[in-house]
Amino acid sequence: MHYNDTSTHFMSKQKFIFIVSMVIVGLILAFWIASVFITKQKSGGGPVTIRDFFPISNSPISNTPPVNINGNGETLPTDNGNTNTPPKFRQISNFAVAGATVVDETPVAPIVAKTKVSKTVPATPPIPPVYAIRYVERATGHLFEQILGSWTEKKVTNTTIPSIYEAMFGNNGNSAFLRYLNSDNQTIESFSGSIPLPKVPAKTASTTVTTTNTATVANALPIGNDVAETPIPELLGTFFPENISSAVVSPDGSKVFYLSSFGDQTLGTSANLDGTKKSQFFTSSFSEWIPQWPTARIMTITTKASASVPGFVYTLDTQTGDMNKIIGGLKGLTTLTSSDGKNMLYSVSNGKDFSLYSYSLKTNTTTNLNIKTLPEKCVWSSDNITVYCGVPVSPDAGAYPDVWYQGLTSFNDQIWKINTATSEFNMIGDPNSDVNVSMDATKLILDKTESNLFIVNKKDSKLWSLALQ
Repeated sequence: MHYNDTSTHFMSKQKFIFIVSMVIVGLILAFWIASVFITKQKSGGGPVTIRDFFPISNSPISNTPPVNINGNGETLPTDNGNTNTPPKFRQISNFAVAGATVVDETPVAPIVAKTKVSKTVPATPPIPPVYAIRYVERATGHLFEQILGSWTEKKVTNTTIPSIYEAMFGNNGNSAFLRYLNSDNQTIESFSGSIPLPKVPAKTASTTVTTTNTATVANALPIGNDVAETPIPELLGTFFPENISSAVVSPDGSKVFYLSSFGDQTLGTSANLDGTKKSQFFTSSFSEWIPQWPTARIMTITTKASASVPGFVYTLDTQTGDMNKIIGGLKGLTTLTSSDGKNMLYSVSNGKDFSLYSYSLKTNTTTNLNIKTLPEKCVWSSDNITVYCGVPVSPDAGAYPDVWYQGLTSFNDQIWKINTATSEFNMIGDPNSDVNVSMDATKLILDKTESNLFIVNKKDSKLWSLALQ
């Protein structure tokens, strides 16, 4: 009996402690809720909800994925959660172009003064490279450009030369070799012009460069808004001889080699792009040649192609004029030499079909790449192994390359990357499915970092880019 009294007393004490604890917890919770409510009201907020008292996101719950909106209020596409993905294909020009090149517009920091210093001066951080795509409007001869990445078009020159059908560039894109028909629609004119470089304003962003005992003080050329506004310049230059049949600019961009007739002979002459320092080192009784200039000393020169005529390609030494046959006796022969002069793409025709091959000038070996395209639709990578090509989808039978040159047939291309050493290839872009454009690729060029491939669509001569990275 005494045991039961003790047990009852112990349970009553436990109950008392539990009740007191719950009262204390309740008072603390009430005080916290009241403080949150008062704070919410003082801050001008809305009504207090359960979300104000527990660590729950204030974002409403939704099964709809987030939508990306650009600065114009337009919805950007979402690809597996990755937003703001730049387009693979980008239309660069809305007009026909006669040619294009990539220009290095990285600002330079010229030395303007020297001064002695007593201690080492920290070096100025390197200026990041700036590249632009520069191109010629076929209808007017005006030059335009876009900085890679910003893709805003700017007119570079204002000289009007109507109906340019071919444009080549030299001197880092600051010289243009333009070819067009005269008003008689028979005479071929060739004009080489230079773009006047903008004057650097006196006020520049000054930086001090590097050294221990003798420091060099340099002014960095200004970028963007620091450049004084100047009117669009005229293209200044000189005319070359009439009726030049073919021309090519040297790999360093300082000279041009051109073919012209003299009696029953074809002469090959090199000259500076301003027309000075002419040197004639090629003579042939045959007039139909297409030159390429891959290295400073060695050129390749190929007979103009026809499906019904055997073609030949030679090396041409620019110092001695010596010629050596590479390959020959192949119908429909067209070629594209790598920039080191050691490899060559070529295609041949059987009158109905055509095939692409790779040839090593070092080992004199040929590799069938098992691809149906033309070298004119390709460009070599700087590794001189990889090529990027427009590859036709189901080309029609025909006498190639004649029917393509004459515009009697047109291709619907995909863009392929091809390893000429292993014959491996993969399709990296399909303009038909990607941007709903039928593209007959020609005049392909790569930018300096090989991040972008630029393509002229032969169907309308508009300029496009394909992002490679």
